[in-house]
Amino acid sequence: MVTTATNTATSAPPTATATPQPRVDYTKLTGEVLSDGSSTVFPIAEAMGEEFSKVAKGVKATSRFSGTGGGFEKFCRGEI
Repeated sequence: MVTTATNTATSAPPTATATPQPRVDYTKLTGEVLSDGSSTVFPIAEAMGEEFSKVAKGVKATSRFSGTGGGFEKFCRGEI
C-alpha cells in the first residue's frame, strides 16, 4: 500500500490586522499579585513573580502552594 500526501494549502491574505497596544510603564504599577494552588506549578509561578517584581518594583508578587483543590477553594471564596 502506498500513501501519498499533497499540500493543498494556499496562501491567502490575512483578514484581520493586529492593533498596536500602548506600552506599559512597569515602573508605575503598584499592588499585589497572589498565586496559590498546585505544587507542580509553584516553582514556575514563584520565578515569574520574582522576575516581574524586578521590573515592576511597586508590585509585590507572592506565590504559595496549597494543592490544586486548596487553591481552587481559596479562589472560589475570593481569597486569591
